[in-house]
Amino acid sequence: WKLHVPLTFLKSYLSERFGVELFGVELSESLGQESVEIGTRLWHTATFTDPITSEVFRSGLVGPINAYQKERRKGRRAVLSPTLNEAEVRILDGKVYYPKFLHAKHAAAARAIDCYFYRDRKANGEVSKYQLCLEDPYEAGAMKEVDYGVLVASRENAKSLDSVEDMMPYLDEDSVAPRDKTKSLDSVEDSWWQEVAEDTVMPYLDESDEDFTIVSRTYSDQPTRVDQKLSTLGRIAEIWAETPTNSSASKLTRAKIASSTKGPRDSTENIINWFKRVGHTPSNIEQALAFSQLCNKTLLALAKENAEKVIHSNTSNAECAEIQKEAKSILDKLMSISSQFASTDDSVVNAETLNAYIQCLSRVDVEESAAVAEGLLKRMSGGKDNLPSPNIGTYNAVMKLWSLADGEKGKDGVNGTFSLLQNAAIAREDLCPDREAFQILLAANSKENNHFKYELALAALERTKALSQDLCGEAFIPEADDYNAALKNTATNCLANGDYQPPWFWHGQQYDGGFKAMDDDKKCEALDMEKWLQYAEEMDVSPSEDMYFQVIKAWASTGSLEGLIGGDGALGAEEIAKKAVLQSEGAPNMKMFYPIIAAWSLCGEKLGPDRVKEWIDQISLLGMKPDLDLQVAYFVAAEKWQSKLVTNLLGNNVGLDGSIVEENAEGASSDGDIESLFKAAQYCSRHLKEMSSDENRQDIADLDAFTSMLRYSIKAWSRASDSTLLLPDGSTSLDTTQGVEEMAKVLKCISLTNHSQDSADVDEALVNAAGKVYTEFTSQIRKLDSTMNGHLEDNEKCYFADRVADVESSLRSYEFHSRRLASNEKLLPESNDIRHNLYRETLRGCAGVKSSTDYGHMMRICTLIMDCLSWHHGQTRDHGSSKEAEDVTDMYSDIAMISSTCVKNPYERMNVLRSIYDRASDFFPKKNPHHESNYARVDRAALLGSMRRSLGDSEMTDSFLSSFEEGKQGQRRRSRQRGR
Repeated sequence: WKLHVPLTFLKSYLSERFGVELFGVELSESLGQESVEIGTRLWHTATFTDPITSEVFRSGLVGPINAYQKERRKGRRAVLSPTLNEAEVRILDGKVYYPKFLHAKHAAAARAIDCYFYRDRKANGEVSKYQLCLEDPYEAGAMKEVDYGVLVASRENAKSLDSVEDMMPYLDEDSVAPRDKTKSLDSVEDSWWQEVAEDTVMPYLDESDEDFTIVSRTYSDQPTRVDQKLSTLGRIAEIWAETPTNSSASKLTRAKIASSTKGPRDSTENIINWFKRVGHTPSNIEQALAFSQLCNKTLLALAKENAEKVIHSNTSNAECAEIQKEAKSILDKLMSISSQFASTDDSVVNAETLNAYIQCLSRVDVEESAAVAEGLLKRMSGGKDNLPSPNIGTYNAVMKLWSLADGEKGKDGVNGTFSLLQNAAIAREDLCPDREAFQILLAANSKENNHFKYELALAALERTKALSQDLCGEAFIPEADDYNAALKNTATNCLANGDYQPPWFWHGQQYDGGFKAMDDDKKCEALDMEKWLQYAEEMDVSPSEDMYFQVIKAWASTGSLEGLIGGDGALGAEEIAKKAVLQSEGAPNMKMFYPIIAAWSLCGEKLGPDRVKEWIDQISLLGMKPDLDLQVAYFVAAEKWQSKLVTNLLGNNVGLDGSIVEENAEGASSDGDIESLFKAAQYCSRHLKEMSSDENRQDIADLDAFTSMLRYSIKAWSRASDSTLLLPDGSTSLDTTQGVEEMAKVLKCISLTNHSQDSADVDEALVNAAGKVYTEFTSQIRKLDSTMNGHLEDNEKCYFADRVADVESSLRSYEFHSRRLASNEKLLPESNDIRHNLYRETLRGCAGVKSSTDYGHMMRICTLIMDCLSWHHGQTRDHGSSKEAEDVTDMYSDIAMISSTCVKNPYERMNVLRSIYDRASDFFPKKNPHHESNYARVDRAALLGSMRRSLGDSEMTDSFLSSFEEGKQGQRRRSRQRGR
C-alpha cells in the first residue's frame, strides 16, 4: 500500500537501506519546489535530493500502480486523491508539473524509487524491470532526455508495476496485492499523509521536523563522489572511510552523526560498523574491484585512527588490538573474494591493500607488529599465497613500523628492511627508493638509542646521497623535510589512561615538581640538534617550523631552568621559539609553543602563572586564537603553584589529593603563603570568568577543557580554604567560608538548562561534564569538613550541611537530564560511572553531618539516591544493558549507617532499614540469572551486616534481622507449595 504514497515508501526504503533515519536527515531540506503559472492556475514540480550523494531526482510522470490499497478507518483507503496516475499534469521545459505540490513531492519520490531499485537490481546482476513512473530509470549521472509527448499520450495504457515481490524487503506483509485486487479509490484530503505516517517504520519528516545535518554537506563543501558499482550501504561505508577525523569541526560533525544513529561515538567503531553492514557479495569483476577499493579506503581510515590513538596517548591496548583484528577480518574477506576471480587479469587484492593493512597493525607491541609486517613483505616478494608483489609503499610501511621501536632494535629493523628494498631495486626496474624511504633511513641512523647525534646524522646524510645515486641514478639534494626527518624521534610514547589531559601536557612532565639540574646527556643532544639546525641554514636551507619545534622540545626535555630560558651554554627553548617566530613567514603553528607552556605550567614556581599568561598573550598577538585546551595551562600553573606552597607550609605532610593533613613539627605557618594560596585561587576564578564568557566554551571539542578548568578552580579554592585552618582565629581576613562561597560560584558556571547545542551527543557530553563538576564540588566540601574535624575538637561547623541546597539541586538537575538521556537509550556506559561517583561522594558528605537540625535533609538525599538507583534499574530491565552490573553495596551500606546517626528512635530506624533493604532487594543475586538486575548488584550479607551495625547492640537487633531470614525462608516454602 505504501507504493500508492511514494514518499511514505521512500521513507521506509531509506530507513532499511540508506540508514537515513540514523543520520536524521530533514526531508524538507531534501525536497525542493518550483511553481509556475500556466493560464490562470498555479502548477508545481518538485525535486528530491539524495542525502548521501546529493543526486537530484525530479517529479516523474507516474503511471498506474498495481498494489494493494490499505483500508483505513471509515472505509477510507491509503491513497492520494486523485491518485498520481489520475492527476492532471503539464509538461514545461522537460519538467512534469502537477496542480498540487503534494502530488509533485510524491512524484519526485517515485522517480527516486525507480532509479534506486533499478541500480540495486543491476548491481546484483538482475534485469527485471519495474517502475512507478513512465520514464525509464537510469544510472547516476546518466539521465537522458525524455519524449514526454509520447508518454503523456500513452499514459492511460502505461505498463503497471511488473513485480511487487521485487520490493518485498521494504513492504509490510499486507502490502502485496491479493489476487482480487481492489480498484476503487476513496477520497482523501490533502493532509491524509500525516495520518499514514502513524503506520510507517519511522516518523514522517516534513517541514516541521527538527533541523538535522545532511551527510553530503556536513563533511565538505563538495558532494562526496562514490562508486556506483557498490551497494547503497557500501557507498555509505565509503563516505565514512573518507571522512576526515583530525579537525575540531569533524569531531563535532562525527559526534552529531553518531548521536543521531544511537550508535558508537568513536569514529573507529563507526567506520567498522558501517563496513560490516555491507553484506553484498560481488557477482562480477567490476563489483569485486569496487569492493576492493572500499576495503582499501576502510583500511586506510583505520590506519589513520590507529596512528591518531597512539599520538594522543589516550588509548587502551585493547582499542589498538581491535583495529588490528578488524583489519585482518577485512583482508581475509577480500582475499576470499579474490580467489573467486583468480582467473581474471585484474587483481582484486593489490599492494595498496596490504600496505594499508600493515599500517593497521598494533602500535602497542610495535616490535612484534614490525616482525609480522616484515614477514608479510617477504611472502609478497616471494610470490607466496597468491600475494601481489610489494611496491615502495610496502617497504616504507614496514620501515615505519620498525622506526617506532625503541633503541637499536628499531634502527636495525629499518636498516634490515632497507637492505631488502636495496636488493629488490637491483632486480626490479619498476622499484626504486623514494624520498620517504630515504627520510626513514636517515632518521633511524641519525640516532643512538633514540638520542640524536650530530656526527651520526652527517654520516647518515652522506650515505643517503650515495644510495640515491647508486639505486636511483640521481643526486639526493637535502631539503628542509629531510633535515627535519633526522631530528624526529618516532619511538612511541607509553599509553596513558583515558582521563583528559590537554595536548601540551605531555611536553612538560619533566618540569613537574620544579626545575631540575640539567642532565649532561640531554644537554649534549639539545646542543647537537641546535648545531644540526645551524648546519641546515649553512646549506642554504630554511629550517621548517617542525625543525625549530624539535630543538625546542630537546631543550625543554632537560627539565632545567637553563634549558627553558637559556644559560650555562644553552640557547634555551624560549630563544629558539623567538627565532622561529622571526623566521616564520606567517603565524607559526601553536604546537611549537607547547613545550614552553607546559614547562611554566608544571614547574610550580610563583612566576609560572604569569609566564603562562605572557606566552599565551604573545600567541594571540601573533594572530592565533588560543583554544581552551591551551588555556587550561592557566589553571594547571595555579594548581602546581598551590601544591608547592602547601608543601612549603607543611613539609611533606600533604595528602595524595593535595589536602592538608597535619601541621609540621614546628607548627609554623606563613600568612604570606596562605595569601598566595588564595591569590592562586583568585587567578583561576578571574580566568574562568573570561572563559565562561566565550560563546564557544561548550562546543564538544572544548567541553573537556572547560570541565577541567572548573574542576581545577574548585580544587584551588578548596586548597586555599584548607590552609586557613592552620592559623589562629582572627589572624587573617581570609577564611574557609570565603573559599566555599567561591566554590559555589564555580558550580554555577556549567548549566544543564541554558545551552544552545542541538546535538543529543553534546547533551550527553554536557551532562557527563556537569556530573564530574558536581562530584568535584561535593567531594571538596566533604574533605573540608573532614580536615576541620581533624584540626578542631568539638567542631560543629559543617560546610556540607551549609551548602546542602547546592548539593541537592545539582544532584536533581543532573539526574533529570541523565534520565532524559537514558529514556532515549542515549546513555553510554561511562555515564554510569560518573553518576555513581556523584552518588557516593554525596553519601560520604551526608555521613559527616553532625547537627540534628540537618538530619532530615540528609535522609531526604539518601532517599533520593535510592529512588535514582531504582529508576535506572527499571530502565535497564526494560531496555537491557551490555555492561556488567556494578557492585553498589557500599551505597546502601552507607545509607544504613547514616540512618544510625540521623534517625535516633530505634523503631523508626528499623522502619528506615526495612525500606533500605526492600529497595536494595532488586539488586540481590537471583537463582535465575535472567531475573538479576542488569544495572547493579548488592551483596545481601554485607548489607545485613551494615544494618546490624546501624542498630548497635540493642536487644531488638537479632529479632529484627532474623525477620529477613524468616521472610526469605517463607518465600521458599510458598514457592515449593506452589510447585506441588
